[in-house]
Amino acid sequence: MGYDSAFFGNAFADFYDRVYPESPDVEDAAGVIVTLCGVGGSVLELGVGTGRHAVAFVRHGLRVHGVDASQRMVEKLGERDHLGQVAVTVADFTQCVVSERFDVVFLGLNTLWELPTQELQLATLRNAGQQLAAGGRLVVDVSEPTRLHSRQSPQVAMHDIGGEAVLVSATRVNPFRQHTVVSFSIIEPGVIHKLQEVSRYVWPSELDLMAGVAGLVLTDRWSDWAGTPYSPGAERLISVYRRARG
Repeated sequence: MGYDSAFFGNAFADFYDRVYPESPDVEDAAGVIVTLCGVGGSVLELGVGTGRHAVAFVRHGLRVHGVDASQRMVEKLGERDHLGQVAVTVADFTQCVVSERFDVVFLGLNTLWELPTQELQLATLRNAGQQLAAGGRLVVDVSEPTRLHSRQSPQVAMHDIGGEAVLVSATRVNPFRQHTVVSFSIIEPGVIHKLQEVSRYVWPSELDLMAGVAGLVLTDRWSDWAGTPYSPGAERLISVYRRARG
Protein backbone atom coordinates (compact mmCIF):
# COMPACT_ATOMS: atom_id res chain seq x y z
CA MET A 1 0.00 0.00 0.00
CA GLY A 2 1.36 3.39 -0.98
CA TYR A 3 1.32 6.10 1.67
CA ASP A 4 1.16 9.86 1.32
CA SER A 5 1.22 11.57 4.69
CA ALA A 6 -0.80 14.53 3.42
CA PHE A 7 -3.43 12.58 1.48
CA PHE A 8 -6.03 12.19 4.23
CA GLY A 9 -5.81 15.79 5.38
CA ASN A 10 -5.89 17.27 1.90
CA ALA A 11 -8.89 15.16 0.94
CA PHE A 12 -10.88 15.70 4.14
CA ALA A 13 -9.97 19.27 5.14
CA ASP A 14 -13.13 20.87 3.78
CA PHE A 15 -15.37 18.15 5.23
CA TYR A 16 -13.69 16.81 8.38
CA ASP A 17 -15.70 18.76 10.94
CA ARG A 18 -18.92 17.77 9.17
CA VAL A 19 -18.07 14.09 8.77
CA TYR A 20 -16.77 13.96 12.37
CA PRO A 21 -18.78 16.55 14.36
CA GLU A 22 -17.17 18.26 17.33
CA SER A 23 -16.46 15.72 20.04
CA PRO A 24 -18.46 16.50 23.20
CA ASP A 25 -15.57 15.48 25.46
CA VAL A 26 -12.90 17.81 24.09
CA GLU A 27 -13.04 19.92 27.26
CA ASP A 28 -12.80 16.79 29.43
CA ALA A 29 -9.74 15.71 27.46
CA ALA A 30 -8.20 19.14 27.96
CA GLY A 31 -8.75 18.87 31.72
CA VAL A 32 -6.88 15.56 31.81
CA ILE A 33 -3.99 16.93 29.75
CA VAL A 34 -3.72 19.92 32.11
CA THR A 35 -3.48 17.48 35.02
CA LEU A 36 -0.65 15.63 33.28
CA CYS A 37 1.18 18.81 32.19
CA GLY A 38 0.49 21.23 34.97
CA VAL A 39 -0.86 24.70 34.26
CA GLY A 40 1.28 26.42 31.65
CA GLY A 41 2.71 23.10 30.47
CA SER A 42 3.56 22.23 26.89
CA VAL A 43 1.75 19.89 24.49
CA LEU A 44 2.79 18.52 21.11
CA GLU A 45 -0.20 17.27 19.11
CA LEU A 46 0.71 14.97 16.24
CA GLY A 47 -1.91 15.10 13.51
CA VAL A 48 -3.35 18.37 14.80
CA GLY A 49 -5.87 18.57 11.93
CA THR A 50 -8.50 21.29 12.25
CA GLY A 51 -7.40 21.97 15.82
CA ARG A 52 -10.41 21.05 17.92
CA HIS A 53 -8.23 19.62 20.69
CA ALA A 54 -5.33 22.04 20.24
CA VAL A 55 -7.51 25.12 20.63
CA ALA A 56 -9.18 23.61 23.71
CA PHE A 57 -5.74 22.99 25.22
CA VAL A 58 -4.85 26.65 24.66
CA ARG A 59 -8.08 27.73 26.38
CA HIS A 60 -6.93 25.73 29.39
CA GLY A 61 -3.67 27.65 29.59
CA LEU A 62 -1.32 25.22 27.82
CA ARG A 63 1.35 25.99 25.23
CA VAL A 64 0.55 23.94 22.14
CA HIS A 65 2.52 22.96 19.06
CA GLY A 66 0.74 21.01 16.32
CA VAL A 67 2.21 18.96 13.49
CA ASP A 68 0.24 17.99 10.39
CA ALA A 69 1.32 17.02 6.90
CA SER A 70 -1.65 18.72 5.24
CA GLN A 71 -1.43 22.44 4.51
CA ARG A 72 -5.18 22.39 3.87
CA MET A 73 -5.85 21.06 7.37
CA VAL A 74 -3.55 23.69 8.86
CA GLU A 75 -5.51 26.39 7.05
CA LYS A 76 -8.72 25.06 8.64
CA LEU A 77 -7.00 25.15 12.04
CA GLY A 78 -6.22 28.81 11.40
CA GLU A 79 -9.93 29.50 10.91
CA ARG A 80 -10.59 28.07 14.37
CA ASP A 81 -7.48 29.58 15.99
CA HIS A 82 -8.10 33.21 15.03
CA LEU A 83 -5.31 34.56 17.24
CA GLY A 84 -2.70 32.13 16.01
CA GLN A 85 -2.01 30.76 19.49
CA VAL A 86 -1.22 27.24 18.28
CA ALA A 87 2.28 26.95 16.83
CA VAL A 88 2.20 24.75 13.73
CA THR A 89 4.69 22.76 11.69
CA VAL A 90 3.58 21.36 8.34
CA ALA A 91 5.37 18.01 8.13
CA ASP A 92 4.98 14.23 8.30
CA PHE A 93 4.56 13.54 12.02
CA THR A 94 5.98 10.03 11.72
CA GLN A 95 9.38 11.71 11.23
CA CYS A 96 9.16 15.40 12.17
CA VAL A 97 11.13 16.45 15.27
CA VAL A 98 10.27 19.83 16.83
CA SER A 99 13.13 21.76 18.44
CA GLU A 100 11.88 21.44 22.05
CA ARG A 101 10.69 18.73 24.40
CA PHE A 102 7.12 18.55 25.67
CA ASP A 103 5.30 17.65 28.87
CA VAL A 104 2.69 15.75 26.83
CA VAL A 105 2.68 14.38 23.30
CA PHE A 106 -0.90 13.80 22.18
CA LEU A 107 -2.33 11.49 19.52
CA GLY A 108 -6.10 12.00 19.58
CA LEU A 109 -9.26 10.76 17.92
CA ASN A 110 -7.81 7.68 16.17
CA THR A 111 -4.90 9.61 14.66
CA LEU A 112 -2.64 6.60 15.17
CA TRP A 113 -5.09 4.48 13.15
CA GLU A 114 -4.78 6.81 10.16
CA LEU A 115 -1.33 5.33 9.59
CA PRO A 116 -2.08 2.24 7.46
CA THR A 117 0.88 0.04 8.47
CA GLN A 118 2.32 -1.19 11.73
CA GLU A 119 5.73 0.16 10.67
CA LEU A 120 4.40 3.71 10.39
CA GLN A 121 2.56 3.40 13.69
CA LEU A 122 5.72 2.20 15.42
CA ALA A 123 7.75 5.00 13.83
CA THR A 124 5.25 7.50 15.21
CA LEU A 125 5.44 6.09 18.74
CA ARG A 126 9.24 6.18 18.59
CA ASN A 127 9.19 9.76 17.36
CA ALA A 128 6.67 10.78 20.01
CA GLY A 129 8.72 9.24 22.81
CA GLN A 130 11.86 11.06 21.69
CA GLN A 131 10.06 14.41 22.02
CA LEU A 132 8.98 13.96 25.64
CA ALA A 133 10.56 16.11 28.32
CA ALA A 134 11.81 14.44 31.49
CA GLY A 135 8.76 13.07 33.27
CA GLY A 136 6.60 13.68 30.17
CA ARG A 137 3.70 11.52 29.01
CA LEU A 138 2.47 10.24 25.65
CA VAL A 139 -1.33 10.07 25.44
CA VAL A 140 -2.92 7.90 22.72
CA ASP A 141 -6.69 8.06 22.19
CA VAL A 142 -8.24 5.44 19.88
CA SER A 143 -11.46 3.47 19.61
CA GLU A 144 -11.64 0.03 21.17
CA PRO A 145 -11.46 -2.34 18.16
CA THR A 146 -13.40 -5.42 19.32
CA ARG A 147 -16.78 -4.54 17.78
CA LEU A 148 -15.17 -3.31 14.60
CA HIS A 149 -13.08 -6.45 14.21
CA SER A 150 -16.14 -8.71 14.58
CA ARG A 151 -18.11 -7.20 11.68
CA GLN A 152 -18.93 -9.86 9.11
CA SER A 153 -20.36 -7.65 6.35
CA PRO A 154 -20.20 -4.03 5.16
CA GLN A 155 -22.18 -1.53 7.23
CA VAL A 156 -24.01 1.36 5.61
CA ALA A 157 -25.23 4.40 7.56
CA MET A 158 -26.89 7.69 6.70
CA HIS A 159 -26.68 10.93 8.70
CA ASP A 160 -28.11 14.42 8.42
CA ILE A 161 -25.09 16.76 8.65
CA GLY A 162 -26.89 20.07 8.53
CA GLY A 163 -28.41 22.31 5.93
CA GLU A 164 -29.53 20.23 2.98
CA ALA A 165 -26.60 17.81 3.18
CA VAL A 166 -26.74 14.09 3.88
CA LEU A 167 -23.76 11.87 4.68
CA VAL A 168 -23.80 8.23 3.52
CA SER A 169 -20.98 6.00 4.76
CA ALA A 170 -20.12 2.40 3.87
CA THR A 171 -17.66 0.64 6.21
CA ARG A 172 -15.76 -2.51 5.28
CA VAL A 173 -13.39 -4.33 7.62
CA ASN A 174 -10.50 -6.62 6.67
CA PRO A 175 -9.79 -8.47 9.95
CA PHE A 176 -6.69 -10.16 8.56
CA ARG A 177 -4.91 -6.88 7.86
CA GLN A 178 -6.74 -4.96 10.62
CA HIS A 179 -7.82 -2.48 7.97
CA THR A 180 -11.01 -0.47 7.87
CA VAL A 181 -12.10 1.20 4.65
CA VAL A 182 -14.86 3.79 4.91
CA SER A 183 -16.35 5.27 1.73
CA PHE A 184 -18.18 8.55 2.29
CA SER A 185 -20.67 10.29 0.03
CA ILE A 186 -21.71 13.80 1.02
CA ILE A 187 -24.85 14.57 -0.93
CA GLU A 188 -25.79 18.21 -1.36
CA PRO A 189 -28.12 19.90 -3.86
CA GLY A 190 -26.50 19.51 -7.27
CA VAL A 191 -23.28 17.85 -6.10
CA ILE A 192 -21.95 14.65 -4.49
CA HIS A 193 -18.55 14.67 -2.77
CA LYS A 194 -16.86 11.26 -2.52
CA LEU A 195 -14.13 10.49 0.03
CA GLN A 196 -12.41 7.37 1.26
CA GLU A 197 -10.63 6.73 4.54
CA VAL A 198 -8.29 3.78 5.11
CA SER A 199 -7.16 3.06 8.65
CA ARG A 200 -5.42 0.30 10.61
CA TYR A 201 -6.82 -0.48 14.03
CA VAL A 202 -4.65 -1.82 16.84
CA TRP A 203 -5.34 -4.05 19.82
CA PRO A 204 -4.38 -2.91 23.34
CA SER A 205 -1.72 -5.61 23.63
CA GLU A 206 -0.28 -4.68 20.23
CA LEU A 207 -0.22 -1.01 21.15
CA ASP A 208 1.66 -1.80 24.37
CA LEU A 209 4.12 -4.01 22.49
CA MET A 210 4.84 -1.28 19.93
CA ALA A 211 5.18 1.26 22.73
CA GLY A 212 7.63 -1.05 24.50
CA VAL A 213 9.74 -1.38 21.35
CA ALA A 214 9.66 2.44 21.18
CA GLY A 215 11.03 2.64 24.73
CA LEU A 216 7.73 3.51 26.44
CA VAL A 217 5.94 2.04 29.44
CA LEU A 218 2.17 2.08 30.09
CA THR A 219 1.18 4.03 33.21
CA ASP A 220 -2.60 4.40 32.84
CA ARG A 221 -5.43 3.11 30.65
CA TRP A 222 -9.01 4.39 30.65
CA SER A 223 -12.19 3.97 28.65
CA ASP A 224 -13.08 7.68 28.81
CA TRP A 225 -11.68 11.04 29.89
CA ALA A 226 -13.38 10.69 33.27
CA GLY A 227 -10.76 8.05 34.11
CA THR A 228 -13.08 5.02 34.02
CA PRO A 229 -10.81 1.96 34.07
CA TYR A 230 -10.57 0.10 30.78
CA SER A 231 -12.63 -3.10 30.88
CA PRO A 232 -14.54 -5.45 28.53
CA GLY A 233 -17.27 -3.58 26.67
CA ALA A 234 -15.37 -0.29 26.58
CA GLU A 235 -15.72 1.79 23.41
CA ARG A 236 -12.60 3.93 23.89
CA LEU A 237 -8.99 3.11 24.64
CA ILE A 238 -7.07 6.00 26.20
CA SER A 239 -3.52 5.00 27.03
CA VAL A 240 -0.84 6.99 28.85
CA TYR A 241 2.87 6.11 28.51
CA ARG A 242 6.14 7.38 29.90
CA ARG A 243 9.66 6.77 28.73
CA ALA A 244 11.25 3.65 30.20
CA ARG A 245 14.03 4.39 32.66
CA GLY A 246 17.50 3.52 31.49
